[in-house]
Amino acid sequence: MVEPTPDAALDSLIDAIATQDLPSTLGALSLIHEPAVIGSEGGEAARGRATVEAFFRRIYARPGAFRFEFTQRSWVVHDDVTWLVAEGTVVEPDSAAPKPYRLTAVFVREEYWKLVLWSGSEPA
Repeated sequence: MVEPTPDAALDSLIDAIATQDLPSTLGALSLIHEPAVIGSEGGEAARGRATVEAFFRRIYARPGAFRFEFTQRSWVVHDDVTWLVAEGTVVEPDSAAPKPYRLTAVFVREEYWKLVLWSGSEPA
């Protein structure tokens, strides 16, 4: 999985989440820096590779999948680090209706772009 751009890396990650593909999800995470995933709900916080893996195993064990779409993306790239603020929607496993979702993320370029931080929120 070689992702030449940060956009492609994000798209691969959200595809992996939508298909509950654990190996691809974990493959999108930094191997150098400890990844963190902070979800939009209370208690959704995983810091460190093992805890993030356990977080995804738990949500993938449930029926249905999260589906994200980020139509507005603002990237700032500085050397091998890029920051993202994205506006879009999420469809949660127990719902058919999309809800507003905001993502702040950090990716680093290792062999290719990998996620270090996912911080999501549901704006009112």
